[in-house]
Amino acid sequence: MQCTENMLNNIMNDIAKNPKVSLEQIPNIDLYMDQVTTFSEEVLSSYKRNENDKILTKTMINNYTKDKILPPPIKKKYTKRHIILLILTYHLKSILPIQDIKILLGQLCNYDDKTVEALYTAFLEMQSSTQSSFDKTLFQLDSKLNNDELELILVVLNLVLQANYRKQIAEKIIDTVIRPTKNKE
Repeated sequence: MQCTENMLNNIMNDIAKNPKVSLEQIPNIDLYMDQVTTFSEEVLSSYKRNENDKILTKTMINNYTKDKILPPPIKKKYTKRHIILLILTYHLKSILPIQDIKILLGQLCNYDDKTVEALYTAFLEMQSSTQSSFDKTLFQLDSKLNNDELELILVVLNLVLQANYRKQIAEKIIDTVIRPTKNKE
């Protein structure tokens, strides 16, 4: 599986190069919708699977506002807090349904900007440590298949199983801890 291991290491290294959007990169001035979508495309484009995929559209942002994931813009402008919530939403939406994101990020309405920025900084640190400590032994499945294509299928199945397991844990936390807290308010 030598060829396959090299290929997987290259894939992991490519993904690890995806930039993290630091707080310093997020403008300290309020942005209009077009500026928000342009900024998002610039800083998150490396996360796209296909070149034609959109990071954020005006419709998405308007729907996030309607769904109360985002607070309404202030005089048609979006603050640093809005941008942080949009970046978090972007990362969450590939795993969690919008209703769960609403519950999760809705909790941030109770906190000031400084706390939201601290949470975002912690998120960035987790993002970096998750990528740097990802267990490369994941790809050593002790398979006796002796077929690179079948080995890769097993790797994908293993990754999907791990993702589903972690998703179920996240959903359980939302359903048993965060949602009941929100309902008490």
